[in-house]
Amino acid sequence: MNRSRAKLRGRGRDIAELRVALAVESGCLVVVRGPAGIGRSAVLDATARELRANGVRVLRLRWAPGGDREPEDPFGIAPLVRAVRGEFEELGDRRLADSLGALVRIRDRAEQDGSGWAPQLVAELSAVFGHVAERGRTAVVLDDVHVLAEPTPLLAAARDAGCQVLVSTPDEAVCATGVAELLSVADRVVTLGPLADDDVADLVRQAAGPTADDSVPAGLRAALGPLYRNPATVLDTLAHLSAQGLLVVVHGRVCLGVPPARIGLPAGHHLVRRAEAQGELGPRLLFAAAVLDGFTVDELPVVAAALRTSVADCGRVFDALIEGGVLVVEAGERVHVRCPALAVAAERRGGGSEAAWLHAGVAERLLAARRRGEWVMPAMLADHLASSGTAVSLEPALCRWLLDLAAAVEKDEPESAARWCATALRHLPPSEAGHEDAVRSLVGLVLRTGAYELLDEVLKRLVPPADAGGRDTELCAVVALSALHSGGKPADERVRRLLEKTLADEGVGTLGHWSGWPLADREQAHADLAGDAVLARRIGRLRSALTRGPLPCGEAWQRVVLPVPSPGLTRLRHAGELADVGTVLGVLLGAGYALPRSGVLSAHHRVVRGYLTADWSAALSAARELELTGHRDTLAHNVSRLLAAEICGARGLVDQARGWLAAAPAQPRLATLRAWVETGLLVADGRRREAVALAVEHCAGLGESVPGTGLDRLVLRGLVVAAEPGGTEGAAALLAEVERLHRTGAWDTTPEVVFAARGLVAGDVVYLGVAADLVRRRWEQPALLEACLALARFADDPRPWLAEAQEIASRCAAPALVERVRRLTQERGVSALRSRVQRDELHPTEQRIIDLIGDGLTNRQIALELKISEKTVENRLTRLFARTGYRSRVQLAAASLDGRLGRDPQGTPKVV
Repeated sequence: MNRSRAKLRGRGRDIAELRVALAVESGCLVVVRGPAGIGRSAVLDATARELRANGVRVLRLRWAPGGDREPEDPFGIAPLVRAVRGEFEELGDRRLADSLGALVRIRDRAEQDGSGWAPQLVAELSAVFGHVAERGRTAVVLDDVHVLAEPTPLLAAARDAGCQVLVSTPDEAVCATGVAELLSVADRVVTLGPLADDDVADLVRQAAGPTADDSVPAGLRAALGPLYRNPATVLDTLAHLSAQGLLVVVHGRVCLGVPPARIGLPAGHHLVRRAEAQGELGPRLLFAAAVLDGFTVDELPVVAAALRTSVADCGRVFDALIEGGVLVVEAGERVHVRCPALAVAAERRGGGSEAAWLHAGVAERLLAARRRGEWVMPAMLADHLASSGTAVSLEPALCRWLLDLAAAVEKDEPESAARWCATALRHLPPSEAGHEDAVRSLVGLVLRTGAYELLDEVLKRLVPPADAGGRDTELCAVVALSALHSGGKPADERVRRLLEKTLADEGVGTLGHWSGWPLADREQAHADLAGDAVLARRIGRLRSALTRGPLPCGEAWQRVVLPVPSPGLTRLRHAGELADVGTVLGVLLGAGYALPRSGVLSAHHRVVRGYLTADWSAALSAARELELTGHRDTLAHNVSRLLAAEICGARGLVDQARGWLAAAPAQPRLATLRAWVETGLLVADGRRREAVALAVEHCAGLGESVPGTGLDRLVLRGLVVAAEPGGTEGAAALLAEVERLHRTGAWDTTPEVVFAARGLVAGDVVYLGVAADLVRRRWEQPALLEACLALARFADDPRPWLAEAQEIASRCAAPALVERVRRLTQERGVSALRSRVQRDELHPTEQRIIDLIGDGLTNRQIALELKISEKTVENRLTRLFARTGYRSRVQLAAASLDGRLGRDPQGTPKVV
């Protein structure tokens, strides 16, 4: 990846300021300053091009090839001579040649006698620039002026001769003697600030390619933190990722082939070099700050001891790294690494074993102090013990102390409690009292936090030998849960064997299929989640096994799925259809369940959520991420591919849609969902009759068998297409199939499908209105768009429904859907709709809080995620309740998912 190919972004105002500063008739001296990598050279290049375009001669002074310093030339004579000789054909003048020769001789004599300075130097510099200025307007441009020990004589002479002088220097050099003097005599100093996020995103797409996925700038923002707005850092990191093969093309889009948490700065980055400039201790101290997640000055003696160096040396380097911006002081005087990517670079240099050794060293010293009776912060000691792996041996008494500490904080700090509990179980023998309770506690904490990787080490110690008799039902359930969330086969052979036997004997078939584990019969039918009583009992048993207090299976199921229609049952049904295990387990296990932040289940959950909430760009990004995650033949992968194909088809990107569809192998379980996608592509191709025929044929071919995933969607699409003018016959045929399947019980039809089918065929707005209300309750925006369009076709006043449909189509970023709304608007004779502007738009922090509520996070967890106080979260929510009229976190999250923020709480759509 060539950085020079990336165009200058976001510097229009800075260049305009320079244009004004350099527009004077007399000479001027302008200094451009800013932090390393901020784009000073690029701004100088762009300004120089603009000057040339306006007829100004530009003398670009450059340093010698192969190096950026010429210590024997403190006044910059060599770059000046090279620049003038490069323009000599236009400047050709005997007097100029004589002045240049005299200038070189004076410099050489000064070097020989060791003085480094001669009074005649200023006179000859003035003569050279005087001859140059006589030939027309001239600008002198010099980048990195701090390289010169004495830049002022040369540049002041150029300005006094009437030249426009433009130079740059990094912020880090402004205290140098020569630069400080130059700044004091400059006519203007222009400081370059960070780029705006949108400009950085444009820069990323320019450098990575126009097909860069949205996840690329988002991932870089997460990895680079405050350095994300530094263009050189962004471009160098992209080039580093490209060189490592970590920019991967997935279905025509450039994606990150590595999670943001594993992106490191390149070795040549200026912050890495500053650490290395401090000798061997610089990188080691940076590594310690990265591994220990920072430390305070008071903790420096412990760190120095762990690094086996003196406190004085450690303090000296510590101060230098802070002064150089490698380490930053945050609230509470805790010092951290500048950004996550710098921490990754430091940890890679140190290695995993050294990280554990460092934590172990700190833990041993804290333990020694504790044994001497000194007070040691319990959380600090527990964290170091948890991060030291097996490098520190813990006696049972210390393990019990960790378990007690975990129990004390598990309500408010479940993440820490989970780590400490897992650490204790890593050392506590299974025969010790309390071991079984500790395992149950860990499982509950893992379910709450999503840290399923903490189960791996514990399971290795719990699984019995292959020849042991009997099996622990709870252990089997935990093994299945761990494998399901890890997205891969367990590393330990005994755990693998137990999982395979669990899937074969216990029949946790759907869970096994979702996780990508093969069953004895790969083609066996999989019942729909909501209608399978056997699976209901299995899930109930799983719930019983994973909660502290065992519950009867019937009671566990009764807590979630009521015998009458309920929102929980509806969510389970639709989540099960789209293989969204995160939502399934979230409903079944309640508030005590959390998805992992990454992995197959997390990515697929975001695909489904993005599709349902009309955030289709996010859904496609998650689908591409999923292509690089875990085993690629799981049900989650294939459902995500079909949803991606549906999104691309609805956006009119038919070729991309076909690519996604081809990537999803035909499976009986997904045949109906696949037919739904195929009908959409037929409609996009203008083959509407074929689309209706496919829907009718698929429904008619079901007979008495279980239809599988997607029948609701397939029927509704066929009905919508068939109900348009000229398609009544197909609509009647589909309605007949709906009635037949519903009557025979072969299909557990959702009520909105029956109402919508009857309303579309009869043009009855009452039926269609009921269907729209039912769809609205389950937050599925694409289905709501279809319901709104159907109502707009038949309603006396179509404007409210057209306005709502247009909003959803716009959020989908689907021009094809927007065009459908526009055509229907014209058919109904309605004047052009204007998008409704929210009077009180959400602040980005408020929207992020609502999103995290939707993910099931508590106020405390949200505060930790956003790095704000819990009180701030509460205050934001209080203001949101007052502004929106909603009364609870659940209502607020539901309104956001449903696109109802900006409506009144009753959900009445507003028309402008």
